[in-house]
This record gives sequence, structure tokens and C-alpha cells, in this order.
Amino acid sequence: MNGVFFKRLQGLSLRPEFLLAILLTVLIAVLNLYFYRHAGGLWRDEVNSVSIGRGGWAAMTHDSFPILFPLCVRFWGWLGGTDWRFFGMLSGLCLTVAFWLSARWLGRSQPLWSLALVGLNAWAITYGLTLRAYGLGGVWIVVSFGAAWRFLEKPGRGTWLWLTACAILSVQTLYQNCALVGAICLGGMAVAFRRKNFRGLVGVFLSGLTAAITLIPYLHVIRSITQSGVMKRDFFDTASALTCLDSLLAFPMPQFAWLWLGLAAWILGLGFWRGIKSRGDDRPLFAAATLASAILLYALFLRLANYYVQPWYYMPLLALAGIVLEVSLPRLEGKGRSILWGGVLATSLVSGIFAVKILDYRMTNVDSLAERIAAQAGPKDFVIIKNWTFGMTFGFYFQGACSWSTVPPIADLKTARFDLYAEQVQNTNAMKPLLEHLESTLRSGHKIWIVGNFTGWNQPYESDHRVAVGWDELVGGQFNQQANDFLRQHCETIQMLDPGTNENVNFNERASLFLTEGWKPPADKFSR
Repeated sequence: MNGVFFKRLQGLSLRPEFLLAILLTVLIAVLNLYFYRHAGGLWRDEVNSVSIGRGGWAAMTHDSFPILFPLCVRFWGWLGGTDWRFFGMLSGLCLTVAFWLSARWLGRSQPLWSLALVGLNAWAITYGLTLRAYGLGGVWIVVSFGAAWRFLEKPGRGTWLWLTACAILSVQTLYQNCALVGAICLGGMAVAFRRKNFRGLVGVFLSGLTAAITLIPYLHVIRSITQSGVMKRDFFDTASALTCLDSLLAFPMPQFAWLWLGLAAWILGLGFWRGIKSRGDDRPLFAAATLASAILLYALFLRLANYYVQPWYYMPLLALAGIVLEVSLPRLEGKGRSILWGGVLATSLVSGIFAVKILDYRMTNVDSLAERIAAQAGPKDFVIIKNWTFGMTFGFYFQGACSWSTVPPIADLKTARFDLYAEQVQNTNAMKPLLEHLESTLRSGHKIWIVGNFTGWNQPYESDHRVAVGWDELVGGQFNQQANDFLRQHCETIQMLDPGTNENVNFNERASLFLTEGWKPPADKFSR
């Protein structure tokens, strides 16, 4: 048995495609390690993941994931793991393993296109390594695609149970994976229908149905998420959603978005043409039916969810597209094979060069600001966090002696409590205790440290009555404006310690740092 295994391994190792796949795998691992060493501290979404993992079932209403990823986070903590970034890297590397596993199930000796176009994508590495469920969600979707084909080729109890398990794990990682699992099932059912394999068609359908049934216990959780997140719900914007998708596909150069569109057209055209005209290899039909269904169902899911789309939402769809490429693009011979190797190598080289620049990237600078304030602030100083969501990260890292508060004050900052923020929006006196604390701190000769944006800090005071809109409204809005007005009117000195303009820091959590001191009485009574 061992002799057969080593003979197969020796045969693979002599093939240039296998060596190229190994080279790409090593490069992916190196880039993941590179980002791991540069990513720095956890940003607010990742802090939320840690808190949800440490919390109970009720805490899940403050995030948008089912139970699997929080359980993985809890298990990592139970093992004594404190390096959450390393845990994220392991999750990200699992996607490469999934490409290899599914490629083998799909009858390919090794993956190539998925490694070159997805595995080496710097944004896919970033979103896969981040301590969120999107990378793991992509892993289970890729494995589910391979498991579906394995069941179609070798129908039986074992392959059906494995397909069903993968489908369940997929939807238990991300709610949006239900759309992609449904697409995989539709692709499998199309192949079974073409083969007139009624038992296979029913088997694939039952796998998807079983996975869907496992989401029933989450109905009250989903309703709670909708209620607690009412303040962060934006209307779905098609233009913004397409822009986010383009940012993911247009790596390493904008032209690659057009390459993806061309490849998608090839997959759909080849698959449906073969499905109608020819008999034999059904993998192109499986790929085309799955991809077409995935695009439509995923777009429908995002539209119905009615949230403002972020680029990382597309991570599972990108992973599925990568493995679909493996069974759709032809395996060339002779000069065609040389052209293929050249194209893959050129793509990998360009991707590696651009990736190094992009992956020199910190997910937040709030952790370093928290350490700086802890080291320099006095015990009677006061810290305010403008953009209250930054308070999640600040509270996770701050070990100083002085007190601090977000703007407006939020009672619980372990998770994303948009519901508490919504309550403060309805509270007409929400800022009164905070402004009184600011006044007493300044009057007593102590300092106020400000983490976040401070509009007009170096300009003469003029009351600004702009109406906050969009994301600005959800992270402080008019509360931040009240704090700005108070500090500009009453502080003797305001100095910027850190402009927060480092482009190598995640723009979603790139905070400035200001220091104010000295009480300046108002020229007239300040109304608050």
C-alpha cells in the first residue's frame, strides 16, 4: 500500500503542473505569514468576534454569524491560545488546503487557477486571515463543491453524509452561505437531471434541505439582529455593491476584473453549450450551473439583507469561483501548456509583487494609541473616543489608570451594541454627563485625550450645525459635533499628537490622537 502511494507521489512530483502548484502553495503560505507579522492588533470587528466567542448564545445577536465560528474561537481560547492573529492565519491557510482537496475530488491532480487568482489575491489573504468568519466560510463552500461532485460520481451513503456535513458546516459558518450551498445543489441537480439520475437528484436536494433546516433555530437570533442593528441598516446600493466586488477582483491590476468577467463568460458559455450539445464530461455543466445560480442567489441575498455591502462579503463567492475555474478551463498540451504555465507564473509574479506592498498593512492603530495613552496619561486625565465603535478596540487593549468614555457614552463595548447607541440617539440628555465630566477635568487642571477625528480642531470656534449622514451618523454623528463644539470653545490648548494619516493602516479604523488642557471660560453661556 505504501509502495503504491509513494509511486503516485513520485509520478506527481515529476509533472511540471504539480511542481508549479507546490510553488504557488509555498508563495501563498509566505504571503500569509508576511501579513500575520504586519497586521498588528485586532480591529473592532475582530474584537467583536473574540467577545462573541467568549460569550454565550445571547451574545450572538450582536454579530451576523451562526455558531460555528464563535465555537472555533472559544475552542482556541480553551486550548490556551492568546495569539488571535495566528488563529486567523490558520483559518486563512485552510482555504489553500480546501482548493487542493476539492481539486482532487473533481478529478484534477492539483489546483492551479484557484491558487493563482484567489490564493495569491492580497485582499483575499487579508479577509481570510482577519479574525472573522469569511475565510472559514469560503473554505467550507469550496469543500462542499468538491463533495457534491464526489457524490454525483460515487453515489452512496458515505459520500451523501459527507456532502450533507459540508453543507451544514457551510451554512453554520455564514448565513449568506445558504445562497451558495443552494447554488451548488442546483448545479448538482442539473447534472443529475441530465444523467436521468433521479436518486442522485433527490440526494443532492435532501443535502441542501437538511442544511437549510439546521438554520431554523436561528430565526429568533436573526430577528434580534435585525432589531439590535436597526441603526446600522442602510439601503442596499447596487453601485456600491459592484464597486466592492470590483475592488476584490481588480487585483493585482484593474485589468484583472475584466479577466474575471471573461473567465465567467467562458465558464457559462462552455458549460451550457456542452450541457445541450454534447455528452461525456459533465463537470463544465456542473460548474456553469453552480456559478450562474451563485451569482443570482448571492445578489438576491445581499439585496434582501439590505445592508451596506463590504468587499469581504464576497469572499465565499470568490472562493467558489476559484474552484469552479479548475474544472472549467481546459488542460492544454504542447505549446498550449507552455502558454498556460507562462500565464500562471506571470500572474503569480505580479500578484506577489503587489501583495507585498498591500500586506504591509495594520488592521488598526487604536491599539498603539491605547498603549501610548496608558503610558503617558495621568490617573486624573480623561480619554474620549470619538467614533464610539473604536471604543471596542480601545477597551480591549487599554490598561491605563485614567477613566475613559466613548461619544456618546455606551454602557457595554465588548460587542457591537448598535442597540445601545440607538437608545442614546433617543436620549435628549445623552451627552450631559460626559460634557460635565469634560468640564470638571479641564477645570481641575488635568488633560483630555481624544482618540478619533476632531473636525476644525485648529480653527477659531464657530458653532457647526451640519447634519451627520451615512456612516458618520452611525458612529457618533451629532454627538461628535457636540463634543467638538464644547472642546473648541472651552479648551485653552489643543494639539495633535498623531494625525492618523498612515495609509498602511486600515482606513476603517485609522484614528488620530489629540491632547487638550486648560479651561477657557466661555464669552457667553454655553448651551448644552
